[in-house]
Amino acid sequence: DNVAIGHNALGDASADVDRAVAIGKDAAASADHSHDDGIIAIGYQALTSFSSTDAYNGTVAIGAFAGYTGSTGLREAVLIGYQAGYSNNNSYNVMIGNESGKYATGTNNTFVGHDAALGVDGSTSGGNNVAVGAKALTALTTGGDNVVIGFNAGVAMTVAGQNVYIGKDCAESSDQGDYNTVVGHGSFKTASGNSSNYNTVVGWEAAKIMTDGTENTCIGAKTGD
Repeated sequence: DNVAIGHNALGDASADVDRAVAIGKDAAASADHSHDDGIIAIGYQALTSFSSTDAYNGTVAIGAFAGYTGSTGLREAVLIGYQAGYSNNNSYNVMIGNESGKYATGTNNTFVGHDAALGVDGSTSGGNNVAVGAKALTALTTGGDNVVIGFNAGVAMTVAGQNVYIGKDCAESSDQGDYNTVVGHGSFKTASGNSSNYNTVVGWEAAKIMTDGTENTCIGAKTGD
């Protein structure tokens, strides 16, 4: 009850693999165990290295090279888009969009948008992050527990944690600050360094030119400039 279409799709799969769908050259080429039951791999070399140790894994990868390097550690993931989740070999991630989470290796992340949380090859291990919007959280490395929503929002963030950034270009230059809540188009745009912490900023371009600052509250358009 498997579907395999394309050269080497579902590879050398034994009779143990059931209810799997592999469409495209080398899609799910390494699947060889009953734990691979129910996987869906659609696209050139999607899930090509995948061979789960987790019972009824249910991972879905759609797009050329989606989930490309994921092997025994990848489980219960949804990876949709060209090279989405390319380097991920961990649990409970959702990555939707071309190159979404491409280099992200952490767990419990949700990334939606082109280049959302693209990451840095060999350096992106942060977990429990949400990035929604093209290029949101693009530079992520070890940062965790962040919610970033909007085109280019938090684009420079690397190691920061426990921030909420919502709005186009919001916190665009913020790379290390923690515990900030920022809402508004272009707000907190130039903040940077590890001393921009515990700030609450709400409004269009609020605190736009703030660089370093701690425990500030700015509410309203252009406040804190």
